[in-house]
Amino acid sequence: MRVTFVIPVIASGGAEHALVLLARRWAADGRRVTILTYDDGARAPFYELDPRIRHVPLGIAGESAGLVAAAANNLRRARVLRREIRRSRPDVIVSFIDQTNVLTLVATAGLGVPVVVAEQSDPHTFPVKPVWNRLRLLTYARARRIVLLSARDAAFFPPRLRGRVAVIPNPFVLPPAAAEDEADDEAARGHALIAVGRLHRDKGFDILLEAFALLRDEHPRWRLTVLGEGEERARLEALRDALSLGGRVSFPGRVKAPYAFLRRATIFALPSRAEGFPLALCEALACGLPAVCADCAGGVRDIVEDGVNGLLVPKEDAAALARALGRLMSDEAERRRLALRAPEVVERFSPRKTFDAWESLLREVVKGR
Repeated sequence: MRVTFVIPVIASGGAEHALVLLARRWAADGRRVTILTYDDGARAPFYELDPRIRHVPLGIAGESAGLVAAAANNLRRARVLRREIRRSRPDVIVSFIDQTNVLTLVATAGLGVPVVVAEQSDPHTFPVKPVWNRLRLLTYARARRIVLLSARDAAFFPPRLRGRVAVIPNPFVLPPAAAEDEADDEAARGHALIAVGRLHRDKGFDILLEAFALLRDEHPRWRLTVLGEGEERARLEALRDALSLGGRVSFPGRVKAPYAFLRRATIFALPSRAEGFPLALCEALACGLPAVCADCAGGVRDIVEDGVNGLLVPKEDAAALARALGRLMSDEAERRRLALRAPEVVERFSPRKTFDAWESLLREVVKGR
């Protein structure tokens, strides 16, 4: 089976990581795998690709000034994409992310190759521009399957499309075995609060800083580490300093393997305004961390059961987030109780289950070609 993936760029996001994990798996199984990206290839993919994977940067990225220019550029992108898809001679095409899905479906019209589109965020809380949404609802009628991260997301689509929906959470990498010198007890973890994600407004790290500032005097020994990079770095660092948290909050940047940080942390925080299926949350729970999460829909409710393996608080509510964090900071027994159930995420959303679900879907799609 020949599989061609389409995605804008292989950056550090969860969608990109999921695609690369699937591509690696299928390449290892002997599939001919091609990844088409919009970038020009000047920057290496953030996630390492198996040498058996063919990666083709198309050089079609870029912003457009005005509606007419945007339409012309997107038609050009569709032509280039169509040409490279034909060259890859796929049995099935898998496209990731809403606008890319639309262009892929336009580019493949008449080719007779089945297309699977994967939505990588909750469409209720990650709206696209109205014109793109209309195009999405129109073109998705041509998709053989629409893969969603959560069953709740299906309600966004009209009934005529729901029969094409398959719910498959993204795969995540299991934490490697801890080294002998990385003791996994509370003494080794200390008083460390950690968060992971792109430094973007959607991730709500400004809310986390405000919540942490409310706990500053009551819990003076605690430190906060935020792993990730993005356009909000300068604003978040300025907010940290304005809240007098300069010596207690660090932004180490983008980290490919966060487990060394997670294993030494005490509590994981997910303050997001919106999420798709947060892989960082799965990774934290797999490491046995109790989590405090904003109830921002998406896959968060599928992963965390309030009071069982973590705590849920209203989104965009710094005071509520501070109360939940303070509760765990003050109560070691409560942290341990939640931590005992946290690793169950490994079985509920194991990579094996995800890969098997994708494998079954692709076989069905190709068989019905």
